[in-house]
Amino acid sequence: MMRLPTEAVMSSNPLLMTGLGLWTAAMLTFLTKDVPKTLFSFFSRQFTTCLEVSSLEDEFGALTNWIESQGFAWAFRSLRARNKDLSAGFGRHYFLYRGRLCWFKRTRIENKDLDLEEIVLTCLGRDQRLLRDLLAQARESVQRADKTRLYIPRWHSWTLLATQNKRLRSSVFLSDEHQKTLFGHLDWFHQSKDWYRRHGVPYRTGICLSGPPGTGKTSLVRAICAHYDLGLYTLDLVNSSDQELKEMVCQLGPRSLLLLEDIDTVAASWSRSADKDGESSEKLTLGGLLNAIDGVAESDGRVLVITTNMREKLDPALLRPGRIDVQLDLGPMTAGMFEAALKRFFPKATIPAGLDWPMRLTPAEFQQIVLRHNTSARTVLDALEQKRCIESIPTLLAGHGRSS
Repeated sequence: MMRLPTEAVMSSNPLLMTGLGLWTAAMLTFLTKDVPKTLFSFFSRQFTTCLEVSSLEDEFGALTNWIESQGFAWAFRSLRARNKDLSAGFGRHYFLYRGRLCWFKRTRIENKDLDLEEIVLTCLGRDQRLLRDLLAQARESVQRADKTRLYIPRWHSWTLLATQNKRLRSSVFLSDEHQKTLFGHLDWFHQSKDWYRRHGVPYRTGICLSGPPGTGKTSLVRAICAHYDLGLYTLDLVNSSDQELKEMVCQLGPRSLLLLEDIDTVAASWSRSADKDGESSEKLTLGGLLNAIDGVAESDGRVLVITTNMREKLDPALLRPGRIDVQLDLGPMTAGMFEAALKRFFPKATIPAGLDWPMRLTPAEFQQIVLRHNTSARTVLDALEQKRCIESIPTLLAGHGRSS
């Protein structure tokens, strides 16, 4: 049988045949190299369900908190420190939820202006209900009745920082008069949403808490959030501009409390020079502050709380009714506050009638003394006597005995 010229050449040249075989194998490898990837991509699209969550969304913090609370992080190989605990790091992590295999991938999103992250949550199957239920459970875990949600500004949006144990209203050092004024107003406010809307009044309110350090302003704010189940949003005015403040106020969620602490430390709260001159080294102006507070965005129950050590220093425009509806001056403890606070720590303690109260003790100072002398009420009273906070204790306790 006569051979074709090509066959004759190839049969007489083994090196050429080897090269041709290698080339053929290389071409087949090149043409089929994407087959596994294509098959996997096809499988993923057809047999899995994905949920993408950006770090700009509240759900991002809810998911990370939920993952930590479930203990899944113990099996992860990539970790990161978060709030004195270990959280999932960047990469892909697998876990079982309701008997089904799930995984999520945490990645950093490339952006020259913002440092963003993303979580892609995936489960086997085409049914969305598992991911919807998981997300609902994550949301619920940060909205439980025993937790207060703390938000901070991050990347021009509010981000869930952590959840805190609720501060009970009964644990706050507050006079009966202040209790009635503050919580009476807030009770009416939260029951009067329809009244506000019916009369065309923006549904929001403002509170100013003034007093020297240690009088319990921040603790009172936490108690308000706990009592009315409000999210606590904190904002640093020192590093904020007019535009940034306006954007953040407009993004406040429903049932929120915006806390502006030590507002007197910001020149915008008492100086109008920047507004008059039109130029200032300060990023925040009084006009910008007032415009943000009076923002046209739907507030839906927003409570604004400003705290200050020197209320008299603030510009009157900041405190006018409509912006600030309740002003409380929190000073040192009264005799009634002291007795209630002492019985809170020592229920069997008795205070002699006619106690000459010098009104020089702040709640923070009292709490510090109790922490250091917590064996009995008598040791607390002795410590206060030594610090000359209560001058008449020896006389008043004579004949009554020292109750512990």
